[in-house]
Amino acid sequence: MTAKSIHPLYFIDRWIGSCLCFALTIVYRLLSIFNKPSEKKTIKNILIIQLSEMGSIILSYPALVQLNQKYKDANIYLLTFKQQSSLIELLPLTNMKINQLLISVQSIFGFFISVFRLIFHLWKYPFDMVIDFERFSRFSAAISGLSFAPVRVGFSRYTDEGLYRGDFFTHSVWYNNYQHISVNFVSMIQSLDFPSKSRPMLQAPVKKNSDIPVYTTSVCQISSIRQKIIQNCPSAEKAKLWVLFNVGSGEPLPIRSWPMDYFQTLAEMILSKYSAVIILVGQMDAQENAHYLCNRVEKGRCWDMTGNLELNELMDLFGCSDILITPDSGMAHLASMTHIRSIVLFGPETPLRYSPLGDNHKSMFADYSCSPCFSPHNHCQTICTDAKCLKSITPEHVFSEFHKMVKD
Repeated sequence: MTAKSIHPLYFIDRWIGSCLCFALTIVYRLLSIFNKPSEKKTIKNILIIQLSEMGSIILSYPALVQLNQKYKDANIYLLTFKQQSSLIELLPLTNMKINQLLISVQSIFGFFISVFRLIFHLWKYPFDMVIDFERFSRFSAAISGLSFAPVRVGFSRYTDEGLYRGDFFTHSVWYNNYQHISVNFVSMIQSLDFPSKSRPMLQAPVKKNSDIPVYTTSVCQISSIRQKIIQNCPSAEKAKLWVLFNVGSGEPLPIRSWPMDYFQTLAEMILSKYSAVIILVGQMDAQENAHYLCNRVEKGRCWDMTGNLELNELMDLFGCSDILITPDSGMAHLASMTHIRSIVLFGPETPLRYSPLGDNHKSMFADYSCSPCFSPHNHCQTICTDAKCLKSITPEHVFSEFHKMVKD
């Protein structure tokens, strides 16, 4: 999703979403007057709403495991944006009956068409439970309300500042800004053990689990990606270290990208000390940055693979590489599903909330007073145009952590 496509959705979410949430709050309050509380029924069909962020989908995995354990015979549907579909197929969900419902965001027209189809589906095939994992979205809250499911779970601001998302969830869980987001997701599942309308939720310790999604591959797939890399990067065959740089532009949040001259300095430091090859990865929008680096780093030891790998090939590349260096992004969370060690650079966000799962990474964070400046309270937007917090993480600092990883 690009910044160009996401800003109209912010507008729709803010104005149409707010009105829908307010209207649905009135509807549910009127219904509560005339309708008697329904008896508990067997949960057969569950809808999970997890729309836009690749990293959040991976970070919700521990919660999905707990949900599947709690409702083993239920059919689980995951509502997400269409471009996330291939990611869902990578998650180890074989023991869960998870189906996908997709929303297109390629155009405003396509968005509204897919939304109308979704609402028709919600009413034709009713859900017994809807769990809204979104924090920044009024739209997802409205979808929860329009489902008219007997059980509706979602984040609530309670007395905090933040987005107005109505008041029609049966289980309103406080979004705890001081906990990792994966713990917040798990707290939503555990809220189902408590009576509906208990306020606030969750008034209990969260039973954390250590479930981490693991990407499974094969010797054949690893061999295939090795051959592809060696064909494109001949010096990789004899290199002792394969080092990946995520040089993406940071879209739709470019303030999260690390400066290219920092990547250049780091590459020169690594190549001067180690028998290594630098492989540049990222989507098509990273190609300009990749060309910049390839033209400035020692010829034959820095190779551009941006826009040249399918998602499953990228995962296999993680499996046969040594270290990934990346700003805070979805790629850091994809890497956490493999054995590759990673150095993740945080600036406008904090690892307190969004560090990858597991212990195979090092999160670097400058701890500036103004950071993190992204939060559910500002719709993941910031007025900052110069991320000094990220720039303060120098190539020398990163190389020091890199050296420790190599020694280990």
